[in-house]
Amino acid sequence: MVNDQEYNRIFGILNDTQVDVIELLNDTAPEAKQAFINDPLLAVPASRYDGLDPSVLEHNIEALTELMSELPGSESTMAMLIRLITEDSLARNRFALANYRFDSGDASAEAEHRQLNAEIFGMPEKNVFMDILSYLLERIHQSDPDTVMYNELIGLLPELPGEGCRLYTPPKQLLDELRRAAGEFYEPLLRHIPDKETFGMEEIAGIAEEILSSELGGAAGKWSIVYDQNRSYASVNQLDRRIIFPGRRNVPVYTREKLTALLVHEVGVHFLRELVFDDISLGLLRTGLPGYEEIDEGIAKVMEQAVTGRFEHSGLYHYISIGLAVFYGLGFREIYEIQRRILCLIGAGAEGMAYDSVRRALRGTNRLPNCKDLVYYNGAAKIWRYVSENIDSPCLFDDLLLSGKTDIFDPDHRRIIYQLKTGLVL
Repeated sequence: MVNDQEYNRIFGILNDTQVDVIELLNDTAPEAKQAFINDPLLAVPASRYDGLDPSVLEHNIEALTELMSELPGSESTMAMLIRLITEDSLARNRFALANYRFDSGDASAEAEHRQLNAEIFGMPEKNVFMDILSYLLERIHQSDPDTVMYNELIGLLPELPGEGCRLYTPPKQLLDELRRAAGEFYEPLLRHIPDKETFGMEEIAGIAEEILSSELGGAAGKWSIVYDQNRSYASVNQLDRRIIFPGRRNVPVYTREKLTALLVHEVGVHFLRELVFDDISLGLLRTGLPGYEEIDEGIAKVMEQAVTGRFEHSGLYHYISIGLAVFYGLGFREIYEIQRRILCLIGAGAEGMAYDSVRRALRGTNRLPNCKDLVYYNGAAKIWRYVSENIDSPCLFDDLLLSGKTDIFDPDHRRIIYQLKTGLVL
């Protein structure tokens, strides 16, 4: 039987070797975006990944590999928890290093990258990809599109979908019921939004700061709000306890509705679900059990749609970019030219949004697929179906938001969380 001293040693190794793969693979060359957009002959942007330190990753991999060989064979909840976290942490360190090796010219890293990408993030489904493409093309048809650009798009697509679209759409009655419930639940958060119609991102960061200090008090005392002028998207960094708001957005001013959605998404879901285990000794429980991301993003998207009362399919452009890379092997420029036309014809954006979608689909190398952003479509679809089956449950919001950074559908996760809450573990 493993004693407390041995558990503390294991926890120390796990805490010291955890990495945020998405943070590490953030492009640290913001000038690369405009240079790529301006030069149609540039096949890939000149990205940099200054956050990747191979010596740190190699050290982590060595420590985790050694730990794997020492882990107890017990079937206890604690042993299962440690194995889950160790295996996932090892895979993420190896994946980050595979990105670095491939970028450094090591072609042998490609096979490991593809294997770990599928293991950590999953892979797109061809039928879902085709349904999404069919839905987007139908939207374009309905908008009386520019004939020249539409024909260019059709010529660039490697395959056209068949007739019909099977994307799930919640009925209006369900959306209305969830909107009423979410409005009551999030009222303490949303009442801090000033009575005006437009907001800059630095002001939004200040509103979030007020929410944390006024509504959460000591529970949020270890957290900080950061306004980062060099970042292009908002995020919650559980590892460093930071909620980050970006200064480099395609849309610099937010409407009241978009601000409501943003605050619920980042503070009302990502932050709140982490807070359940904020004081626990094992830091990786704060950053999430392996495979939690899809459900976390799904809950965040469904809740932001609930408070605004506006449903829209989530993650469609991410799914298309990833699908074009996975199913057809298209490169950065090829995917970008397709996305630019789709977005322009739909009226959802153009060069900047197209670039960001492709960068995220190929993040880390600009050449190999990174399937992390499948979570947005997959997660929202799963959670909307769950809500439709449980809308009358008095425990709906507790189940979604007070279950920690877990996959609420995973029986191993449910077992671990139950025993943590009842004091049987840790």
